[in-house]
Amino acid sequence: MQSGHVRIIGEKQQDLLADSFFLPFDSRKATLLHMERNTAPRILLVIAISLFFWLVIGPVFSVVLQQAMHSMQTGIGMYVSLHIPYVMLFIALFSGVHLILSTDMRTFISGTSGKFRWMLSLKTGLIYLLFMAAAAPVASKGLHWSGIGLTDFLSSLIPVIILTPLQALSEEILFRVIPLRFIPQERMPRNAAEALPYTIISGLLFALPHLGNNEVTSSESALLPFICYMLWGCGAAFISVASGGFEAAIAMHVANNLFIALVMNYENSSMPVKAIFTGPMAGGIATLIETILVFTIVYFYLCIKRICRPGFMMRPVE
Repeated sequence: MQSGHVRIIGEKQQDLLADSFFLPFDSRKATLLHMERNTAPRILLVIAISLFFWLVIGPVFSVVLQQAMHSMQTGIGMYVSLHIPYVMLFIALFSGVHLILSTDMRTFISGTSGKFRWMLSLKTGLIYLLFMAAAAPVASKGLHWSGIGLTDFLSSLIPVIILTPLQALSEEILFRVIPLRFIPQERMPRNAAEALPYTIISGLLFALPHLGNNEVTSSESALLPFICYMLWGCGAAFISVASGGFEAAIAMHVANNLFIALVMNYENSSMPVKAIFTGPMAGGIATLIETILVFTIVYFYLCIKRICRPGFMMRPVE
């Protein structure tokens, strides 16, 4: 039985599957979903359409909206207008996966099981938020109250909570999920060494579109902020292949952006919204250290909970 780009092998084998498409290699025969030979061209078509919606249609619509409505040029209005391209990106990705790849987004993200591990997502997101909250006072000298009033904060709450996760999810699909879909099932990375090319490519894909961000353009040296972005992308890619899914990376990305937009924004931020606190410029050594530490903590958590795949586990202490 065939449907779109996937082939169903046997329903009775479903119980043998792990919670994601990253299966142990001795269980490959239990795989429920297999990409057809013509999947790669169709994925490229989805990418092309998505980029057109993101980089052309979205910005044009955003500019038109700003010119038509003066309220969209400042404050939360500006925040909303700048996220319109990401709304267009998500619409294109969602439609492309359904109409061109003939599968649902949950299966495209989660793989063979079609299950999204919500508890893993919630716990890793919480770990990320707690780390950011603890690190902010230490790493951000000059941290101070932004002066935002309660009314302004509450008025920005709903748009931020809706648009920020959508933007983070769209980037994760584009920079993390889709690149891995080009790897044949039998050649999926089994350990950190095999995952290195995908990790670097995904990190580079994540960093390049951020070169125009204020964190990079306003810095004395664009290299360090670029390294921070690339390191974040590499960390998210490694966590994804290590844990056998994208739940942790998505949660961490959402948590990071929500923390910046609501709790502590910074002076050179690309997010034109007032958070409760304002910190100094980001993209420096402190940001680099924070990125390394938070991904290390999440990795240890995944190992302790035995969520990491065998080839990515730390060696047990004898």
